[in-house]
Amino acid sequence: MRIAVCFSGLAYGKGCAWKARDVECLVSLDTIRKFVYQDYQCDTYFHAWIDNEETEKKLCALLKPKAYRAEEQIVFHEDAQFNDPKLYNITSSPSKANKTRNHDALSQIFSRTESIKLALQAAEEEKYDFIIVLRFDLHFKAPINFKSLSKEFLYEGGYRSKKCVHHDFFFIGSPAVMQSLVPMYQFVQEGVDSGKRIIRDIHRHVYGQFFADTSHETPSTKVILQYKKNFDYVRELPHRLKVKMRAKLQREVDSALQTGDVNQYLSRNTSRVNTSRVNTTTWEQLLVDHDYHTL
Repeated sequence: MRIAVCFSGLAYGKGCAWKARDVECLVSLDTIRKFVYQDYQCDTYFHAWIDNEETEKKLCALLKPKAYRAEEQIVFHEDAQFNDPKLYNITSSPSKANKTRNHDALSQIFSRTESIKLALQAAEEEKYDFIIVLRFDLHFKAPINFKSLSKEFLYEGGYRSKKCVHHDFFFIGSPAVMQSLVPMYQFVQEGVDSGKRIIRDIHRHVYGQFFADTSHETPSTKVILQYKKNFDYVRELPHRLKVKMRAKLQREVDSALQTGDVNQYLSRNTSRVNTSRVNTTTWEQLLVDHDYHTL
């Protein structure tokens, strides 16, 4: 069985999200290898927001990607202020909080879409059975049984509740099913620009609306692993365990850099444009520059 494993998101520093927590990028890569890659034939792709070449080298050393894109963080709203938890207290400053949450959602969806597109571009030649796209900061406790999955459904990790049906942990589907996620960025951006979509909760105001909208085709979704029971965020692990995991990861990076093996992967960066520090007034150009209408 052929699997494309796609990572996406912020790969350094602190996130522009609730409480601006540290980004625990690939700290639990061992559990991802054990429970996601397993013994399947896998290719790795990623899109990452990076701060410098050292972060890019680290990602390549650990993931050995078939193709990737690494670029500076695009600021999707020019007034987004990073690492300021006060911006997320919606009751005290709703206008600032809403605009910053718009940035957070658009940044996440843009990165995920870029990663999925890399796998889709190779899907026909590589004959992938499934594509999984996941965050950099997950810790798995149970395996994903790809052999039991149907190619008709979009699978996601999380839980279902009255307030929250869809989550942003990971998505799994056949290439045809994953293609249906590509329009999500444009759907959300158009809503934000028109003033119809103010994002206070990414799960309800992005995923909920996207999957409920009838103007585009979306697959039926199923939860495959339960949050907390089968996987966690790395940030929720005990501090001592995280310290050990970070140290082990750094030893692996150092070893790869010393051998020089990472250099062969650095040439696989498919980024073609300088998209750093732009705001939402240029989102149409982003679609053109990143080939959003070619898949």
